[in-house]
Amino acid sequence: MTNLYQAKVEVSDQSERAQSRAVKDALGRVLVKVSGSDLILQHDQIKQQLKNSQSFLTSYRFDNDKGIQFLLAEFDKQRVESAILASGFSIWGARRPDSLLWIALEDIESGERRILSEAQQDPFSEMAKRTAQSRGIPLAFPLYDLTDIDALSVFDVWGQFVTSIQRASERYRADYILSARVYFRDDEANASEKREVPLNSAVEAQQDTPQWLLDYEDPQSDSLTGWIADYSLISGGNVTQQSISASTKENLASMLMTILADTLAKRYAIDLAAGREEGNVVDITMANVSNLQTYVAVSQFLQSLSVVQQVSLKQQSGTQAIYSLTLFGNVDDLKNAFKLDDKIRPTRDAFGQVSDELKFIWVP
Repeated sequence: MTNLYQAKVEVSDQSERAQSRAVKDALGRVLVKVSGSDLILQHDQIKQQLKNSQSFLTSYRFDNDKGIQFLLAEFDKQRVESAILASGFSIWGARRPDSLLWIALEDIESGERRILSEAQQDPFSEMAKRTAQSRGIPLAFPLYDLTDIDALSVFDVWGQFVTSIQRASERYRADYILSARVYFRDDEANASEKREVPLNSAVEAQQDTPQWLLDYEDPQSDSLTGWIADYSLISGGNVTQQSISASTKENLASMLMTILADTLAKRYAIDLAAGREEGNVVDITMANVSNLQTYVAVSQFLQSLSVVQQVSLKQQSGTQAIYSLTLFGNVDDLKNAFKLDDKIRPTRDAFGQVSDELKFIWVP
């Protein structure tokens, strides 16, 4: 993910007052994007830092897009991360999982249902993209070309047929799939009816949905009326299902992306402060390191991971290298980081199962 330390904020003019307000807003957005949590803006220490937002600024410029003025600000990476760590929050690195969004949208007047594609312009998809960008989430809608149409119907997405959705998503190689049926209901009785979502036997629904996920609620909605999304969040064999509601279609899209961002951040953001205290050191074996150029490439890749504090070569034998890594966090954090890049593949045993040992193959 690029531009983590940049933010774009709409401004009314280019006055000093408007600039100061926009820089403060932009810094807040960057702090949320890098920490992975909007709760950081409620921290007293961060509130004080935001009052001094100009000291974080490295560059800015004004831009104009279709008659609307924006300020594009970039902030100092080291100062931003120091402020996040000092407030007790984690750092979410630049390598982030790709997410694919399948939305079956029911028209409020005609009742017609359609799948939102990458090329379509709809208030829901536009808001979803904007929110995802502000939270630093790589997000894509399906092309829904002939290949997709042949693989997945509106009925499949509306019915939340997980296996069919996963199969149709394979071409996009997304790490996470978010599928939802979106509709409007003003009748509380109808809106509160329990849905039954068929799941393929090969995929088990996650039974214990975390409390933080259940706490999401649009401030203007006391129950499931208005715009509703019945969604499934799919990652490998894990499926989380929930229903949420909002007062507008745009609010619902933003809310859905906030849930996705918080879910990903909770898994991939690293508590660097805790890692420094623990000093967790592990050895990993990397195959296919056949020359100096590959050694440099592997070392640079490992050092670029937010979970890795320090890298050193411990042993080289033929095309196999053993690296000693000092980690922020733990081994699971390291494995999660590896899963986000095709350059690293785990070794498999004689039965084709992924090895529990820290042995990997470098794929240039």
